[in-house]
Amino acid sequence: MKKKKPRWLIIILIILGITAYAVFAIRSGQKNKNAGTIVEVSKLARGEMVTTVSGSGLADTVEKEEIRAEVSGLISKIYIKEGDRVKKGDLLLTFDDYQFIRALESAENALKVEEIDPTLEEAQLQLETCKRIYNRVALLYQQGAATKVDLEDAALKLEQAEVRWKGMQRLTTIKQEEARLALAAAREELAKTSIKASRDGKVLYCPVKEGTSILPGTFLCEIGNIQKLSVEFPVDEIDISQIKPGQEVKITHDGLPGMELLGEVEQVALKGITRGSEIVFPVKILIDNQDGNLRPGMTVDVEIITASVGEALTIPLLALVEDEEPTGEIGKYVFKVIDDTAVKTSVKTGLSNESRVEVLEGLLEQDSYVSGDYDTILHLKDGTKVRPKKSDNK
Repeated sequence: MKKKKPRWLIIILIILGITAYAVFAIRSGQKNKNAGTIVEVSKLARGEMVTTVSGSGLADTVEKEEIRAEVSGLISKIYIKEGDRVKKGDLLLTFDDYQFIRALESAENALKVEEIDPTLEEAQLQLETCKRIYNRVALLYQQGAATKVDLEDAALKLEQAEVRWKGMQRLTTIKQEEARLALAAAREELAKTSIKASRDGKVLYCPVKEGTSILPGTFLCEIGNIQKLSVEFPVDEIDISQIKPGQEVKITHDGLPGMELLGEVEQVALKGITRGSEIVFPVKILIDNQDGNLRPGMTVDVEIITASVGEALTIPLLALVEDEEPTGEIGKYVFKVIDDTAVKTSVKTGLSNESRVEVLEGLLEQDSYVSGDYDTILHLKDGTKVRPKKSDNK
């Protein structure tokens, strides 16, 4: 039979075990403490720095024309459909022209009547007769065969005939001019029943149908050039000072993956407008749409490049810490890594975008700095021991 160990010996062994574990835990904790806080460390390098203002806008045609009816009538024939390419002078649609042809014929007949005016011919014949009578009486008066009264009476009748003829001539001229104007108007009205394209382009919209009765001013169709589009992009009052004419713009659309069109800021509004509860400034952007993939009416994503530096020293925005200085001003800092120690270093920054910021002063190229993670950076102190986080692919 095995002899049991004394109870006091068991207690001593337990105490020794607890003591050994405590010493090991303390030493292990001290080792980890001395090893430093695990952080992401990066080296400062040069690269392109681009700042942008982004949002969305509505694409529309730059060169377009709304074609509207100029006469009332029935649409007899439509020769085009939406998407067709047309050239200047192409026939688009026609109206029933029966009443217009009748009006033209009536105007032509009216002009013919005025050009052959029997009353004017009668006045002219009477004038010529009075001239012959006056000449004969004047000759007889010189020969003493007619009295002065006969001569004066002949002269009066001649004068009256001249006045009547001139009056009839003026009236006939007026009537003929009115008839010519009426004929020209009838021809113009008839021409308006054939709607032709006044420019090259594509038929963007054509809502009317054959057999529809149309009034003057009714919208018929729209023709435009979709190879050049514009976008009205509303920019808020905070960002508008960054926008200038001539800046490069990138245009994308969710429905056209992989497509990126280039554009240019053409016009920046000087006065803001109210949209909802905000004040925005409309910015007009011109787009080169040579392939015609983008269509008028599409909502597109807009990215205006406001500034660009080719060889800038940049860091992630989350690596930048802002802290109040003794003067009350807000200072900007980065934790520079020197001999496994995080050194709080004041920096001067330049351009910034949604993810990175340019460092102008305070750090040099190839300097190591704490680049993440954000929560760890917020709790770092100047002089904290750090060690780089191991990469997952190592």
